This record gives sequence, structure tokens and C-alpha cells, in this order.
Amino acid sequence: MTRLAIARPALLGFALGVDALGHCVAIGAFVFAGPLASGVGIGTTLFLVSTLVATMAIARWGGLQGALGIAQDSSIAILAAVTAAAAAAIAGAGNNPLPTALTLIGLSTLLSGAVLFGMGKFGAGRIVRMLPYPVALGFLASSGWLLTRAALMIVANADDLLGLPHAMWTNLVITLPAVTFAVSMMLSLRLWTGAATMMIVLTVFIAGFYLTLAFLGMDVDAARQMGLLPSVTSSGDRAGPDPAFLAQIDWSQILNAGPSLAVVVAINVIAFLLNTSGTELATRSNLDMNRELRVGGLTNATLGLFGGVTSFVSTGSTIFADKLGARGRAMTLAYCAVVLAGGVFAAQVVAAVPVFVTGGLLLFIGLSMLEDWMIAPRRHLTLQDWLTVVAIVAVTATTGLFLGILAGILFALISFVLSYVRIPIIRRNIATQPRRSNVDRSPDREACLRDTWNRVRLARLQGYLFFGSVDRLLEEVYARRVDASGAGTENRPDWLILDFSAVTGMDSSACAGLGKLGYLAPSRRLRVHLCGLSTEVKTALELWRNDFDEAFGFGRSDTLESALEQVEEALLAECPISDAQGGGLEKLLRAAAGAHPRMPELAGLFEVRMLNKGEVLFRQGSDGRDIFVVEEGRLGVYLDRGEDGAMRVRVLTEGAMVGEIARYLHTARGASVVADGPVVVQCLSAATLDRLERDDRDLAAILHATIARELAEKVTRTNLLLLDD
Repeated sequence: MTRLAIARPALLGFALGVDALGHCVAIGAFVFAGPLASGVGIGTTLFLVSTLVATMAIARWGGLQGALGIAQDSSIAILAAVTAAAAAAIAGAGNNPLPTALTLIGLSTLLSGAVLFGMGKFGAGRIVRMLPYPVALGFLASSGWLLTRAALMIVANADDLLGLPHAMWTNLVITLPAVTFAVSMMLSLRLWTGAATMMIVLTVFIAGFYLTLAFLGMDVDAARQMGLLPSVTSSGDRAGPDPAFLAQIDWSQILNAGPSLAVVVAINVIAFLLNTSGTELATRSNLDMNRELRVGGLTNATLGLFGGVTSFVSTGSTIFADKLGARGRAMTLAYCAVVLAGGVFAAQVVAAVPVFVTGGLLLFIGLSMLEDWMIAPRRHLTLQDWLTVVAIVAVTATTGLFLGILAGILFALISFVLSYVRIPIIRRNIATQPRRSNVDRSPDREACLRDTWNRVRLARLQGYLFFGSVDRLLEEVYARRVDASGAGTENRPDWLILDFSAVTGMDSSACAGLGKLGYLAPSRRLRVHLCGLSTEVKTALELWRNDFDEAFGFGRSDTLESALEQVEEALLAECPISDAQGGGLEKLLRAAAGAHPRMPELAGLFEVRMLNKGEVLFRQGSDGRDIFVVEEGRLGVYLDRGEDGAMRVRVLTEGAMVGEIARYLHTARGASVVADGPVVVQCLSAATLDRLERDDRDLAAILHATIARELAEKVTRTNLLLLDD
């Protein structure tokens, strides 16, 4: 490896390390302010050590090559508010608030690590990706708002938002440079993204501050007394707490902070998931999310035991390094070296950085989070999802993050319900001519069904049925149609078939809606038939009323085919068809040739065969050119599906023809035909048909016209099946 190949990643690691150092100094000064100012040195040291440990753990056990860790700022505004409240209460009683504050920080990290590890341990890596994205964005954007608000109040020394404008004007000597610094940082990074840009802006403002002091003839102590530099007491320079640390912890304040700590943990988990998945996508990696959760969980649980802050992958630094192709040990070592040096001299670094720089950097972080998680996603989100993000931030700004979280969950639920309600429960509009069953009948019966089938409606339902679903179904059933002339026509069917095969479940409101349908059906002369009910749907109906079918007069079938066949038989029972009009063969020939004088001669060429139940007429794949017509009884047509067994695809009744396709295409039999009971068939042998085509072309033409008509009927019925499915 050449020196340049080592130097380039090392220089980038150094620059990113300086960026991380400034980040930790900013959030350290933010958290350890007011009563906690004496702990700013040790606090910043802990944040830098947390960054160092997280980076080393990710480099050693994580799945992302060249990933860098950072002390997280997503929940720092809530954490700072919790520690500040506890510190104020303890300091007011004359006690040292620092041990309690460090315990709160460490406990939040420990709990976050435990939750992350538990999720990874129990394989929740895939499940957690199902977190509603707009809600997660709202949480993170709300954290950005809280950081922005806190930064402005710190640099302006304001107590509340109402007094913020006056305080900013009064402390213009600090607020103006802080806002200028934050805006300069944002604009500079738009022109040139990278850690070097941040270093240049930091250097310019810090150097400019000290040059201004020199020009004005003001020393550092005078600047510190004016509030331009932070006041760091000697206790802040200690390497750690004294031996009586545990005895100084106010456990009542720890208990009081419980709900807020739960919010901090929730935000840390969300931030971990979004940062990790976002880095995975940007770097084109394929991570084992459960492994990342376990590594991140153990790392933060360990940090929490020593008062460290929640730390995990730095999305910005990692993605930037990946774009430059800088991966490897040199970059990571340089990054860690800068962070380590900053940790050793944390107190001195904090004391030398102007207040407007730390406040401005904090303001920059907050504004960047608002831009990244609320403004920028507008291009990729629907208006409804984006408004959910904005609403969460608005609720957080007015009432607090805890209610913002609750509002976010509520908005997600409402959004889901509104989206689900728009999904039609009927897979398509109810057709006035729904599909028919797979039963082939004689031409006169088929003609009767064609004339009466407009009295039937088929509704193929889908999804989960809940309140309002059945009412929309009734509106569709009795919708006012428009005929060819453009006039409105009443559309009142006599039969309604409800297919539940694609329904996953239903609530009691949907059951009550079906009950309403049952009550109204007799007055509207409507007969309802249910089919395809799953175990879940049956259980719901029986729980609502154990005699559901009997109480409302509903018919029920296991399958749609069975329901269609039953309705067809009911319609045929009302048709004026006389069985004295001849058998199946005579009806078939009469439909094709009418009263042709040679029809009896053609019928005489068929031979009668008798089949018992279960007897096979012919098998799939066998040779044969004979043509058959069902005279009496029922034949089942079955397709062999190998290991899945045979599937019945059609039923042949009186007047149905079978076997003609193999004759015309000169192929093997495409399916097996088996008797469902005692059956009488008429058979025209291949030898007889060959002789007829050779010696009597006129009679053969009548036969072929009959076969062609039967094939056309089958194609028509098949087309209806395709349109329906």
C-alpha cells in the first residue's frame, strides 16, 4: 500500500474527527449548563469517550465497512431538559446535582442498549422496519425543533419562548454571531459537502473571535466575564467523580424522570433504526439488522454503566467517507486519535471555544435535523404523510414531545384507517352478467340460463370487513344503472352471491350489516347465498349469532363453483323446460340443425354406453378419437396436477359434448373424465366418423356444425371465466 493510499484516508479521518469533536463539545455545553456547568469538562469527556467506544465497536463487530460512530443528538434536547430539571431541584436544596445528572444520562443509555440488544436477540430486525415512516420522521424532526429552540434560548439567555425575541435583542452580541455561524455552516455545506468545510467555518469563526479580542485590546478573562466564553470551574477539570458518587445520587429525581427517560429510549431506538437503514441504503450494503441491533445494544449498555451517552453510526460522516472511497483502518484510527485527544483535553477545549460557536453549532444541528427529517422528505412523501410529520412537530412545539409521540401514533392510525377505507371491499363492480359455473348443460338449459342470469349478482369481497363495509355493498347492489339510451334503470336482482374467499376477517359491525341485509332481503325479494367462508369468518358469524344462516335465510356453500351451480339449478327449476323434449343427444342436435330431416339418421350413428359411479370414460394422456354426448347423469372432468392430485375443472350434464378437441387436434386426451354416478353416454366412434366424412359429406357437415357450435359455447364460457378472474 502506497503512502498516498494511507495518507488520504488518514487526513479524511482527521477532518471527520475534528467535526466529531466540535459536535461533542456543542452538545456537552448544552447538557451541562446552569447548575451543571461544573461538569461540562467531564460531561464532554464522556461524550467523546462514547464516540470513541462506539466507533471501535462498529469497526470490530459491525457489518458496515468504514462506519464511524458518534454521540447521538436525536434525544439530547429531551435528555438535557430532564437533567436540567433534576439539577435545579437538587441544587436548590444545596446538594451537588452532577452525580444525579450523570446517572440519568447513563441510565438512558443503558436502557436504550438493553432495548436494542433485546430486539436483535429476539429477531425483531425485520419487524422494526415496519415502523410507520412518517411517524419516525416526525419524532426526529421534533427533536430537531427542540434542539433549535434550546440553542436559541441558551445563546439569548431566555427563560421561555414568549420572551425569546426580547432576550435575543438584549444579548445581540452573542445571538447574532451564533445565528450567523449556523447560517454560514448550512450555506457552506450546500456549496461543498464535507468535514473540511465544517473545519474551515469553525476555524474562521474561532480565529475571527480571538483576532477581534486582540483588535479591541480585550483579554480572555474579560471576555469570559462578559459571557463570550464559558465559565468552567475547577471541579469541571476532574477526571471523574469522587468516591462518594453513589451516595450523592438523588434517586427520587431518577424515579420522577421515568416517563421522560422512556421517551428518550424510544427516540434513541428510532434514530438507531433510521440511521442504520439509511446508511445501509446510501452505501449499497446488505446488513444483518439483528446483528447490528445486538452490537449497538451491547455497546450502549456498556457505555451506560459508566455514564456514557447513546452512540451509534454517524450517517453523515460514514456516507461522506464512502462517497470519497475512503475506507479502512487508517481513516478509523485517525478519527479515533482526534476524538481521544479531545477527550483528554476536553475541559481546556470547552473553555477555549466561544459560546456563540457552541450555541451556533447546536443551532446548526437542530436546523439540519428539521431540514433532513421534515423539509427534505416533502419531495418523497405524499401530502398526507408529510402533513403527519408537520402535525407531530406542531404538537411537540406546543405541548411537548411525549404528546407529540402519542399524536404521531394517532395520526398513523387515522391515516391507515382512511387509506384502508378507500380500498373497495368488492374486487370489481358487480357485473350484471357474472360468470357462470363450470357445469356444461344441454342447449335448451343453457339458453334458459342466458335469459335469466341477469337476475343474479356476484360480489367477490376482499380484505377485512368492518363498519360501513356492508352498507357500501348494499349501495352497489342496488345502484341505479344507465341503459343504452342514457335513461336510468332500476337494478334489483333476485339473487346475490357473496364470495368471501378473499376476506381475511370481519368485525361485529360487518356481521350486523349482514344481518341487516338478511332482514331487508325478503321485502326486496332478494335471496342471498354465501360461499368461500374461511374459519375466521365463520367464527365471527357464529360468535355474533350461532344460527346465523337459519335466522336470515342465507344459503351457504363451501366454494364459489358450488354456489353458482346451486343458483343455476334454482333458476332452471323456474324455467319452462320439459324433459319430454328428448335426451341429451337429441337436444344437442336439434339446437344445431333444427328440424333437419336427416337428424334422426345422424343420431342413429351414436352408440349407447352405460357407466357406473367412479368408472372412467377416458384418462388424461390416453389416445382416442371417439366423441361422446351425455344422455343422462353427470360426468366430472379432472386435470392431473402431479403430487397435488387431480382437480375437477368442469361438470358435464345432459346434452354436453366431450372428446371433440382430441379428434380435431389429433392429440392425446387433455383430461380424465369420470362418472359422478350412473351415467348414460352416446358415443360416436372414430371409425364411424371417418366413414361418414368419406361417404356422406352432407351428414358429416351437419355433425361438424353441431361440434363447432358446442366449441363456440365452450370458448364463450371460458372467456367469461377469464374476465371474472
